[in-house]
Amino acid sequence: MNQAFSELFTIFNRTKEDIEMFNSMLQPVVDHAKDEHERLYFHHILEEEEQRLERLGVLLPMLKLSLDEDLSHRQLVQVLQELNLEKFGLHNFREHLDLAMFEFKDEERQELLKTTRERTQADYLRVKELMTELNNRIEDVSPVQVFTDLAVGSGSAPSERKQGKKLTVGSLKMK
Repeated sequence: MNQAFSELFTIFNRTKEDIEMFNSMLQPVVDHAKDEHERLYFHHILEEEEQRLERLGVLLPMLKLSLDEDLSHRQLVQVLQELNLEKFGLHNFREHLDLAMFEFKDEERQELLKTTRERTQADYLRVKELMTELNNRIEDVSPVQVFTDLAVGSGSAPSERKQGKKLTVGSLKMK
């Protein structure tokens, strides 16, 4: 898992830098919008990416910790939960870059957006692969899944369940 976590750390650290660049491109547009529609449109995108930066501020230290020491089951579940959220966030970032490419027609920003979009697409596809690998390596069922199965009456012990179950954002979310 260390190899996967190392690669994910690199990808999401790069993503953090790309989001910061993208946000610095959007902020002047929000500040000097020609009308309320333009301001709301870009403000919405900017807010979503600022929230992603906050989540990356949680994820990156978790990934760093996973490289330095063995994680407990609970810590592993938390890392996988955050990774699944950020996989979705990476998909949204790619779409935000696509939207921006329709708006920013000057050559400098078009080239920057295009390069960032291509890198983000490659990162998104790689994260999907890595998450599939990580999910396939997990042998235990999350505590939330055990509770859910017992609550709905499956009655089977975790060791008796099919190995095909995968961890998802919903099954990993722990308060």
